[in-house]
Amino acid sequence: MDEKRLNELYSNLLIDSDFEKLELMRNQPNIFEILGVSHFEIRHSHFLAWLFDPKGSHGIGDYFLKRFLLDILQDNRSYLNVIDIHSLLNENIIIHREKYNIDILIEFENTLLVIENKINASESNNQLQKYKDSVLKNFANKKPIFVYLTKYGTEASLNQFYIEASYQKHILEYLNDLILLRSGTIQDHVLIYIKDYIDNLNNNVMQQSEANSLAEKIYRQHQELFDFIIANRPDSIAIIKEKMNELLVADGFILGSDHKHFSRFLPVEINNIVPKSKQKSDWKEGEAFLWEFRYPTNNEGVEFKIAISPYFKILRNKLIELFENANLKKDYNNDWAVYEIKLYDIEYARIYEEDYIESIYKQIMEEQRSKIDKLSQIILANQNIFN
Repeated sequence: MDEKRLNELYSNLLIDSDFEKLELMRNQPNIFEILGVSHFEIRHSHFLAWLFDPKGSHGIGDYFLKRFLLDILQDNRSYLNVIDIHSLLNENIIIHREKYNIDILIEFENTLLVIENKINASESNNQLQKYKDSVLKNFANKKPIFVYLTKYGTEASLNQFYIEASYQKHILEYLNDLILLRSGTIQDHVLIYIKDYIDNLNNNVMQQSEANSLAEKIYRQHQELFDFIIANRPDSIAIIKEKMNELLVADGFILGSDHKHFSRFLPVEINNIVPKSKQKSDWKEGEAFLWEFRYPTNNEGVEFKIAISPYFKILRNKLIELFENANLKKDYNNDWAVYEIKLYDIEYARIYEEDYIESIYKQIMEEQRSKIDKLSQIILANQNIFN
């Protein structure tokens, strides 16, 4: 496309009244977008846990929890039914967040409601089975009811145990009804939070708002321009990786073997004691083990993990024993022993926003830095295994 044609198409876009209208819509203040947490599953789980708590500061009592139980307990995978709701709501209720890595746990006297929340990411390997096993082990005195919450009610891999729930039917429907029926009884600031959350779900999760419809219309009217922009935009993974590498170095890590789809690293305090092999290895520098950020091409996410190379036969077994004694979670085991896999959502369309990639990095490190530091100290204390 020559410069004259590009200027013509761009001018047509700027004078399009629909484009101006969309710009005004997107500039409306929303607390979730202001805080930069509109897409994080963990932040959605925090907000839902607040709504589920009958004693929460929202002042809506047990409305949200009751509505959810009314739907879930009608499913034949629940050992309770709707006639049990009244007694449940009168019990001592404890809401847990990220306990045993489970998104939301609602603990009743004899019952446990286990909610796995998935907005964009899919299940990782055996994830739901691990959560089920963890619940049965750690809450042996309570009967669990398992729920798999997704955008549209996607069936869980462990569908004989997990009841499907959806943001579309359950969360949005409950909140819209709450605004319609009880807005006069809700405190003003709480009403703002709930309305902003509804807007955030419609705009950024469900993508079914007026703004999304208008964006589709604008794309159809100016498709030639947008297709040209998309075809010439920089590689998203390269942008994410470059910024992540920069943040890792600034945070005191040493970058490891390079790859287009990975940021590999070691803490500076153990970098010099981790041996490197000159033998054939998928890692160019041949490190014995590395922490990794992986950037999948088919998923908008960053995968965090620790991997042990198969090319140190004797040392590999000693490292595996050390990692397992440190209670690291092994996700699968082939030639590469891999631990602590977790996928963090990232929206590629937002990577050009100032500090957006940094916010993803901070989210990862909020959860993982203490574990990295702890394992580093264990490695230092046992560095004789490298001799």
